[in-house]
Amino acid sequence: MKQVKIIDQGLGQGKPAYDLMIPKDWQFKGWVNVGVAEGGCFGDWFSVVGDANSPDNSIELQILPQFTWQYIDDPAGQRQMQTQNQNDVKFGMKACPVRAPVSAEEFLRHDMVPKCTKVCKNTTVVSAEPFPELEEMVRHQLGLPLGLPEARRATLALTPLACASLSTTTKDNRPRDGWRRPLLCTQCRGAVAARLMIGTP
Repeated sequence: MKQVKIIDQGLGQGKPAYDLMIPKDWQFKGWVNVGVAEGGCFGDWFSVVGDANSPDNSIELQILPQFTWQYIDDPAGQRQMQTQNQNDVKFGMKACPVRAPVSAEEFLRHDMVPKCTKVCKNTTVVSAEPFPELEEMVRHQLGLPLGLPEARRATLALTPLACASLSTTTKDNRPRDGWRRPLLCTQCRGAVAARLMIGTP
C-alpha cells in the first residue's frame, strides 16, 4: 500500500486536503473544487475529487464530491430557510437545498443512482441496499459503539452506509457477466458523500 494526497492548490496554498491508502502499483489523481457544487450550502463550498486506477484499468475508485442540505422540523424555520435562499439567489448565490433527512440507501436510490446511470451509458441498477458489514468496520475504526439498534444509530453523527450495485452491458447490448459497479454512500447528518468503485472480472 502507499499513501496518496489531494493537494489544495487554491486557498490551501499547496497543503494536503485529503489523504488515503491505495495499492502501491495503482495510479491516482485528485484535486480540490471550490464553488462548483450544485447547492449553496457552506459545507459544499470546498470538495475533494479523486480517481484511482489499477495497472490494467480493470478496477477504478472514484471519490465524488459530498452533497449537503439543510432542514428543520419547525414550519416557521423552514419558511425562514426558504426566504434566505430566495434572497441569496437574488444576489447571484446558490440556494442551500431544504429537504428532510433521508437514509444513505434512499439517497442512493433517488439521487446518486439516476445521476450515475445517466453518465455511465448502458448501465442498469441491480440493487440498492444497506451495507452493515462495512458500517461496523467504519465504526470500529472511528471508535464508535458497535451493534447499536437503528433508532440509536440515527442519533449519532455517522448513520448507516449503503451500497448500490449497477450492471453494465456492451455496445451491442449484451450483458457483461461479472461486471458490477458498487456505489458506496455514507451519510453524516445532512451531508452525503459517495464513492464509486468500478470493476471487471
